[in-house]
Amino acid sequence: MDAGWKLKAAQPQLPPVQVVHKEQLETQDWTEYAYDGGALRVYVSSDSPNDIFALLVDTREPQYAGFSQPMFAEHYRAYRKGQYVVVVPVHPVSAEVFTKLTSKL
Repeated sequence: MDAGWKLKAAQPQLPPVQVVHKEQLETQDWTEYAYDGGALRVYVSSDSPNDIFALLVDTREPQYAGFSQPMFAEHYRAYRKGQYVVVVPVHPVSAEVFTKLTSKL
């Protein structure tokens, strides 16, 4: 993603947003932005409303068909199920956070 996974930077490259849905759950709150009849969905955390944490793409739509091909990059991962692809950024984990997480195992 050329916008560095930032919503404000990505907006000029995106089609007009059609639906904005805020989801509030016990474990995490987020906002979903839907474009092109829902063929492209962008997810941002409520805690960091400019940080994109996932994309959901319907590859049946011609403008998103390229997502159906395997994608390899150092800074994101793509997971495909049927016609849908989920793309998530990969961020390095600091030594402090890694130690904290592994101590709970």
